[in-house]
Amino acid sequence: MEHQEEAEQVTYSARVIEEATNPKNMRRMSDPDTVGIIHGCCGDTMEIYLKLDNDKVKGATFMTDGHESAIACANLLSTMVQGLSLKEAAMISPKDLSDALGGLPKAKLHCAQLTIDTLHKALAGAQEAMGYLADIRKCIGHAPLLVPSAGACIRDGEGRILLLRRSDGDNLWSFPGGMMEPGEGATDAVKREVREEIGLEVEPMMLIGVYTSPAYAFAYPNGDQVQPVTLFFECQVVGGELRPDLEEIVEARYFGPEDELPPMRPCCIAKAGDAFVFQGQAFFR
Repeated sequence: MEHQEEAEQVTYSARVIEEATNPKNMRRMSDPDTVGIIHGCCGDTMEIYLKLDNDKVKGATFMTDGHESAIACANLLSTMVQGLSLKEAAMISPKDLSDALGGLPKAKLHCAQLTIDTLHKALAGAQEAMGYLADIRKCIGHAPLLVPSAGACIRDGEGRILLLRRSDGDNLWSFPGGMMEPGEGATDAVKREVREEIGLEVEPMMLIGVYTSPAYAFAYPNGDQVQPVTLFFECQVVGGELRPDLEEIVEARYFGPEDELPPMRPCCIAKAGDAFVFQGQAFFR
């Protein structure tokens, strides 16, 4: 059985057609333990929701705005991972997924890659969910939680600031940075986050500001509410190459004070305004 997609002249296997026309796992999970969301370079958005039982995947669903191949990949993968340990699920490769579908057309192999990348993001969230924050969440549920974090202001030769578009489902932009880990200081955290997100090695030089206002609180896709406590550093690039990881970060661009800024959370809007006028004295917001 074959299906011909006229616009792109690709031929799908019977298994792809079956999974795409009857996507039983295609829905957003109401109370997932972890979520992976990626905006792919192809323009498709992939979301994978996992329910866990200790270190095993108890249930999996997905949502995507992609077409047949994206739906088929995500639907089958959502079935494949159920009952697997997190480690076993992480071992499924794009080739494994394509082979299970009877082979994807070459022009559609990126759908398997996007689906696996999104799974890996969800699994990374699951690993975090099994850490100390998870212990706190067991006590407070989705209630607001203070989260210490560190951010980096990185400038180009013209003084423009570097902003990143994240794959968290909201399609928002922000500064490089993230949550501090146990046993880690703020300067170590910002160096690690920048390296992981975009491949640059930086050295924090000055403190631009501290951002703690309740007005900067927000909620993650799984409902967890957080109020960031962010230290924002002026950073100098000392090595590496600007290279977004294409999982957590899907785009990186420099913006000047005269440019229209992309959509951002209120905290990042405040940080951008402070970065453009910073003259050495820290702001406290």
